[in-house]
Amino acid sequence: MTEKQKKLIFRLATAAGVIFLLWVLVKYGLPLLMPFVIALLVARGQEKAVGWLTRRRWNRALAAALCTLAVYGAALCLAALIVWRVGFELSGLLTRLPTVIASLPDTTSGLQETLRHFIASTPPELQSFLSNTMDRLINEGVSVPQEVYSRLLGALSGAAGSLPSIFLFIVTSVLSTFFLSADFGTVMAFIKRQFPEKWHEKLLRTKDGLSKTLAKWLRAQLMLMGITFLELTLGLFVLGIDYPVLFAALIALVDALPILGSGTVLIPWAAFLLLTGQTRLGVSLIILYGAVSIIRGVIEPKFVGSQIGLHPLATLLSMYVGFCTFGLPGMIILPIILITLLQLNSWGYIAPAFK
Repeated sequence: MTEKQKKLIFRLATAAGVIFLLWVLVKYGLPLLMPFVIALLVARGQEKAVGWLTRRRWNRALAAALCTLAVYGAALCLAALIVWRVGFELSGLLTRLPTVIASLPDTTSGLQETLRHFIASTPPELQSFLSNTMDRLINEGVSVPQEVYSRLLGALSGAAGSLPSIFLFIVTSVLSTFFLSADFGTVMAFIKRQFPEKWHEKLLRTKDGLSKTLAKWLRAQLMLMGITFLELTLGLFVLGIDYPVLFAALIALVDALPILGSGTVLIPWAAFLLLTGQTRLGVSLIILYGAVSIIRGVIEPKFVGSQIGLHPLATLLSMYVGFCTFGLPGMIILPIILITLLQLNSWGYIAPAFK
């Protein structure tokens, strides 16, 4: 075996080992350490404010406590406002769902009559098949709201049962942030000592580059979601849709997921309205979907592509593999890992395996 082949095998084995360790860390370590990861990020983000207060002769612990309470207080107030509004609209929706479910047979009767006239005009050998298919689809479609109602109630029950865990998560994050912020310099110095001195410059450069890229990516995604949410809220309100904020929030979350988009919700919704004779509202939803899609298509390359410098195909591939491997968190984590590896490669810290 030549020296070149030995180096290639060593590099491939090293890459496989790193990938395996990352997989174990993300799969099993990250869920357990998430409160402390959040605490570290918040403590790093508020360090300038804590330093500013400390330079004005504030006690370090007092400054850290004040900044920690301000950050988490603002976040909890915003979360409470969102939960209150969504809960308000969700309670109204749950109250109306039984009535909607009860009225579905009458709503679909016109649709069934139209389809039966169409089936009667088809060749006799197809009529039995089409009739059975129509009955099955309508029965399944009528059962969808009931299924949604049951799942919503189950989700609410599950959320209520998770309150102790959520409370423990928040308390752990807040306390960890305070302790980290109060001794931020000491903690960072301890972490720095765990790595060889020759790595310090490389690690610092990687951290700075990754932090800037991640911040830009998150800002772009949040801005896109915010713009989509505002467009949908305004559009649904103008169309007279009940609970526009709730529906806009749900559709914006679906739209943020790759491949799916707002059409996953709006197109079937519009199709159902058109088939049940509500032509004006169905066409209006299609127009709203077109407007949202056009605006997103125009601004997304500017907001995302130029921010992270990752090819769209590579982004889609990493998100898909991340989702298949780790679920929804993987759609965020794996692109970040890929960006980090590309940056390390561009800086020469990771050599190509086949060089």
